[in-house]
Amino acid sequence: MSASHEQELLSQGLAALKAGDKTTAQSVLREVVKLNPRIIEAWMGLAQTTTDPARQRTCYENILKIDPDHDAARAALATLSVSAPEVESLTSDTDNAGFESLRPKKVTEIQASPSFAPPQSIPGAPARFSLDDLLDFMKNLLSSLQGTAGRGGNADALPASWWNITLMVVLAGMVTGLLLALNYLILGFGSPLSLITLPLLMPLKMAAGLTGATVLSRWFLQWRGQADGNLLDHTMALARPWFTGSLGLAILILLNGLTSSLPGTTLGSVLIEFSLRTTGFSVVVLIASLVIAIGAAYLTERGWAKLYPESTGTNRFVAAVLAMLMISLATAIF
Repeated sequence: MSASHEQELLSQGLAALKAGDKTTAQSVLREVVKLNPRIIEAWMGLAQTTTDPARQRTCYENILKIDPDHDAARAALATLSVSAPEVESLTSDTDNAGFESLRPKKVTEIQASPSFAPPQSIPGAPARFSLDDLLDFMKNLLSSLQGTAGRGGNADALPASWWNITLMVVLAGMVTGLLLALNYLILGFGSPLSLITLPLLMPLKMAAGLTGATVLSRWFLQWRGQADGNLLDHTMALARPWFTGSLGLAILILLNGLTSSLPGTTLGSVLIEFSLRTTGFSVVVLIASLVIAIGAAYLTERGWAKLYPESTGTNRFVAAVLAMLMISLATAIF
């Protein structure tokens, strides 16, 4: 992991803390100390994001294990009136040889749930990823979408990284694959084996779709005379709304399947005169799908506005629509 990425996250976390957004600050600073537990500024910032004396004590103790002469941490620790649970040493030996050994094995503030080690070959991947991190990821994703749409939130709550993009592709693919498999079983033309195969296949199809969408949309903007924006930022601005929209569409498809066997209660019967069913998909689902796609394209265009400030909104929106079409075609065909 590059030091520049760690420093960028640290700056974001400290800026959020200074702005009074302790929720975002805690999420970002937790990511920093998982990437590099030796960054004292991150531990100091984390201590200021919580009012729990035990958690504050954990942060200050970790600082003193890195720098026993840190006066501010020692003074803060002395003022705490309660004792926190004992934390395992951050070092595997007493001479601090090799800071890789400083990576915490168990810190209450950081690892509160079972976790796994993601592939470190993915840029931006944390050392450990837990259920708490997943919940933070979803919360920050929604906040970033709200900020992009100008409806509150923080557009930068979910930092741009290839790890976050990979996580969105895998989650969207697995959830969509599972819901599609359930829909097929409900409609009577699926196999129980699809409950395994579709969740494994869909992430690959969605990865292909997102890759194609990124290439197509960047080509279109360049063809229209726009500067070549950063690839990571371009893909991240596309992936955020696409991920949310794909989950919403998968849920609609499942609901359509669940109501298909109940006379008079299909989603299509909401608009009886327009009710038309084709292999289980009602007109209402098709209309809702179109609304979701347009909404995702709009949010993508808003995200690209900062990346391509000299481009017109029309060019960005057309590029976003082309991107959504590419993802849909790749998911349906391959």
